[in-house]
Amino acid sequence: YTGLPARAISDTEGKAEAPEGSALRFSAESTVPLNTVKVLQDGALVGQVAAGDASAFSLELSLPSANPATLELLASSGIQAEQAWPIVLLPDLAPAVDFSASERRQSAAPDAVLALEYQAQDDYGVVSVALERLDPKAGPAELSRVDNRERVSPQLQGRFFLELASLGLKPGDKVQVRLAARDGGPQPERRIGYSRTLEIFVPIAEEALAARDAARREQEKTLAALLGAQQENL
Repeated sequence: YTGLPARAISDTEGKAEAPEGSALRFSAESTVPLNTVKVLQDGALVGQVAAGDASAFSLELSLPSANPATLELLASSGIQAEQAWPIVLLPDLAPAVDFSASERRQSAAPDAVLALEYQAQDDYGVVSVALERLDPKAGPAELSRVDNRERVSPQLQGRFFLELASLGLKPGDKVQVRLAARDGGPQPERRIGYSRTLEIFVPIAEEALAARDAARREQEKTLAALLGAQQENL
């Protein structure tokens, strides 16, 4: 999923490393005939092969995390042995993504089309970037997505065009959006990086502002009159 080419590692090369989630083909030979070979990680069975009383074996598996794994060997004689998994698994960090502009709040007309530029990067490869609308009640909702799965690269930049008319905003309304970048690693819920939140607001026209200010002043006068009447009655 990283887009890296396959490579072979022999036991003479010293420390063997691979990103978590890599597809592994592991071949080895035991000093005694084997019945079964198992690979365990976090208490779960992630790989197994029946050796059929042979000393050489090969298995294919993918380890879902960078946590230590154990190789469990069961000899044909019934003797069981365990040893640490010989390939060190490197953690795959979630992508980082953000809007190119530094502003965290901007105004726009209700029918405006905003070009929101972004930059995303990952230690191996960005698979997708999505633009999400944040709703305090309904939660995040995806508005648009760029899929980069066919040409995975460590960096991805581009822009989303946000049509405010499609959101039904009126003068005085505001909306919050953010970016969500994903890579192709295991455990997808851990593979998401989020940007800072961008707030977009639709300003109220001058006439509406004046009317709102007049209404507020009238309310203040009414409240002052009520307070004055209460004080006279005390």
